[in-house]
This record gives sequence, structure tokens and C-alpha cells, in this order.
Amino acid sequence: MKTLVIDSPFLCHRAIHTMNALSYEEENTGVIFGFLMQLLSYAKIFETNDIIFCWDSKDSERRKIYPEYKANRKTKEDELSEEEKELKANGYKQFETLREEVLPAMGFRNVYWQKGYEADDLIATTVMYHERDFVIITADHDMYQLLDFADMWNPKSKEIYNYDNFYDEWNLVPENWIKIKSYAGCSSDNIAGIMGIGEKSAAKFLKNELKSTTKAYKKIVDLGPNILKTNKVLVELPFPGSTVYKMKADNLNFDSFVQDVCYRYSFDSFLQDTYYLKWENFFKGDF
Repeated sequence: MKTLVIDSPFLCHRAIHTMNALSYEEENTGVIFGFLMQLLSYAKIFETNDIIFCWDSKDSERRKIYPEYKANRKTKEDELSEEEKELKANGYKQFETLREEVLPAMGFRNVYWQKGYEADDLIATTVMYHERDFVIITADHDMYQLLDFADMWNPKSKEIYNYDNFYDEWNLVPENWIKIKSYAGCSSDNIAGIMGIGEKSAAKFLKNELKSTTKAYKKIVDLGPNILKTNKVLVELPFPGSTVYKMKADNLNFDSFVQDVCYRYSFDSFLQDTYYLKWENFFKGDF
């Protein structure tokens, strides 16, 4: 049986953009509903209800050593309208509700969160230090470095990406992704790389395919050692100090799901014929 490792913030953000308008008794419920809908679909695809959920902390250990880390996201949030800010705030409240109330009510016991660390770090400690047939559910390319330990399922492309796929695409082993991202930087995380060096150029350098007369080669030779020293600790998973959680056996409970989730949030569609049977089978592990 495969074990799914869920990049939970990623699934929640997808739900914010598709389901966040849903509410019950003036309480926003769309992210919760959308998250559970996705969960059910991935469980069906991989025929498993053995699932681990990893979550982000608002605090950041990375920011302590690199204050600019993800600072660009705060700027983007400041540019949102008041309506957009309220929409996101209502969505984020549901992240916590899922982690602290909904998933435990369903009987999931492997719900991981650590102050100062990201879901990426806890995904890494999970797949690197446990022996399971893991599939990471995410579209985050940072996870490429973990392909020695797990496959990835990208919900956007609806495709598996594994060690062989990475090697075929890059002609490198996945652990090289750390150096590639260190040299190239990461715009989404506000990590500055070597100016003018992208992932492809960095990969060519590591494969000795860049001519020594090119500007790209000279930049990496001159600036690479310092950039690697600064960026490696930011991009490598897991970040030092990440917890290795002991995996627990779940206690999945369909009746609790019906009472404490479906009735609590008025998810009536889950109690109708087709979805009721799907959820019942999910809790039984009958796919």
C-alpha cells in the first residue's frame, strides 16, 4: 500500500481559489470542503487511505538567518484589495481548523506541524527517515531533491514524477537539484541566485556542458562558492532542526466523520448516495 504525504498548504491554496465562497451559518467552509474533495480523489487514484499531512508554521527559522526570505509575498499581500485580504484571511482560518479539528475528528493521527518550519521540511523528514512506498502530493519543484526517497504526484498535470523522470529530463540525479536551486535562486521564495543564471544553465554547469569561455560559466565559477554557501541551507530539505515524527497508526472513524464533519459543516453532498458510498469505502480502505 502506498502512503500519501500531503503538502497540505498547497491543497488548501487550491481550494481558496475554487471553493472559498462556500459557508455555513456565517462560517467559511469552502477550503475545508475543497481540501476533503481533493483528498478523496487522491485516495481513489492511489487506492489508499494511509495518509500523512504536513503543514506550514507562520514563523520561519529560515528568516532568522535570511530576513529577505519570502519577503516579496508580504509585498504582494499589501497590494491586495480589502475584499481579497478578507477572502485570504477567511481561507487561512480554515487551514488551522483542518489541522486541529477536522483531520483528527476523521481519525488521522499523522498530522505534522512544527513551529518555525515548513510543510516541505516535514515532508522531507517523513520520506527520508521512514521506510514506506511514499507518494508526495504537490506541484512544488523544491521536492525534486526528495525523489531518491519518494515519487511525486502533481495535481496540476495529473502525472507522476519520479527519479527516472527527473534523470531523463535533467541527466542528473535528484540530489543535484539543491545546487541547481542554489545557483539559480528562487523568485517565489525571494532567494537571490547568480544574476542571469537559470536552472538550465546551472544544470549544464554541473554536467560540464558549459564552455569555459561563456559568461555563465565564469559567473558560476566566480560567484558560485559564496552563493552556494548562502543558499544551500535555505533550499536544502529538511532545514536543520526539523522534527522526525514517529508515524502512528490511524484510527479512522466514518461515524465521527459524518457527525463531526459532515453535519458540523453542513456538507450535505457528502451524505448523498454517490459521495456517501465513496466516503464509506474510503474509511473502510475499500477501493
